[in-house]
Amino acid sequence: MKQLYPSEKKNVGYTFSHKQFSVADGFPNLFVYLREEPSHTHFDPEMVTFTAAVHGELRQMTIRFANAPLSEQFTVVAGRIILTDRKQQRVEFFTFGGTMMVGEKPGMVQCMFISTAPIFLLEESESPRALFAEEVEILLAERRANSDNFEEKLASVDPFRLFAALLKATEAKVEKLPYRRVKKLSKLHAFVVEEVQLLNEFKLFPDGMLSLTELLG
Repeated sequence: MKQLYPSEKKNVGYTFSHKQFSVADGFPNLFVYLREEPSHTHFDPEMVTFTAAVHGELRQMTIRFANAPLSEQFTVVAGRIILTDRKQQRVEFFTFGGTMMVGEKPGMVQCMFISTAPIFLLEESESPRALFAEEVEILLAERRANSDNFEEKLASVDPFRLFAALLKATEAKVEKLPYRRVKKLSKLHAFVVEEVQLLNEFKLFPDGMLSLTELLG
């Protein structure tokens, strides 16, 4: 899909901000446009679903044009951002946390996701990004089962620190498996190794970096 920018939003259902992360094929901002009436000329999301921390609990939030909480800001936690149109077609993204702000223009609600970590577009089920997202969900589920105050910790952790810790945790896990003999594992391993190498090369690993267990318990 062509990379689009907020200035072009009148003709699209979602856009990315300029590409900021040289270390990952992701973007720091995602703009989603929920229209009162669909344009019928492109993917027109009717609703956007994501997970947010609300009063100390993690809740799945669904925003539509009709119920959009205007001018409200949400604390978004790691997980999928799912856009669904009126034909039940979906476009999925993966975030490592951040904030989401809701704004309004005539005939349109804008949901702006902002993060210090890359937001990935999950185009294919077995793309490296999609495989990494699946592994992240497994790792977070494991931490939830073994951690006290998991939801509070996930809501407060810096997204980029979480992203870096998840890369390292995935790399360590996959290297214990026969990844050279399994195509999906091989693709996942190549992805995380490249990301870790680039983070090291550009000195982007956080100072005093913590492991996933140290971050989330």
